[in-house]
Amino acid sequence: MNVAASPGDTTTFVCFRGLEFTGGSSMIRLYRCANVWIDSCTLHDGGGVGITANSSNTEYLFITGNLHFRILKIYR
Repeated sequence: MNVAASPGDTTTFVCFRGLEFTGGSSMIRLYRCANVWIDSCTLHDGGGVGITANSSNTEYLFITGNLHFRILKIYR
């Protein structure tokens, strides 16, 4: 899930609550955002980190009560 605005704009007042994210290199990637709340979500089995917000200006980011895990699969 990429949360971004067009060049020169900022995405504001976004809330993800109680959602499930799975797969991808980063499950939630934030660009040019303000006032983003990620609450009570489940993030699992992605190829990289769960949430990234280090690539562009992001401010007032609230991450609360989430579950992040990877299921180990053993193939025989």
